[in-house]
Amino acid sequence: VAGTLADGELGWAEVWSSSDLATWTIERLPTGTASGAELADLALTGWGEVAVGRLADEEGGRLACSWARTPGEAWTLVPVAGEADAGGPELIADGPAGLLGISSPGQTEAGDDRPAGAWLLR
Repeated sequence: VAGTLADGELGWAEVWSSSDLATWTIERLPTGTASGAELADLALTGWGEVAVGRLADEEGGRLACSWARTPGEAWTLVPVAGEADAGGPELIADGPAGLLGISSPGQTEAGDDRPAGAWLLR
């Protein structure tokens, strides 16, 4: 799994996979109309594969997003509703209660405090 960040700008997000660890397939995750993306985490879940990260908006802000796919299908971009730099899941884990997403506290580009967050998808 790799996410690219170049000169402070978001590049693209890619997933590398291999069935034998000798040959690898690279898949670039879709970004819609965004100018770039950053991949934060990926998990194999009961629903399929789920990845979380951020997209770059037209003003240079970062929008939380997710990607999902079932085995053998293409990745689908799932934008997260909200304002730029509002945060979103940075780590995800699948368990018996559902898919858990966790984010760390930080600051928005406007300088406002952003609390840590947790999401649970059942």
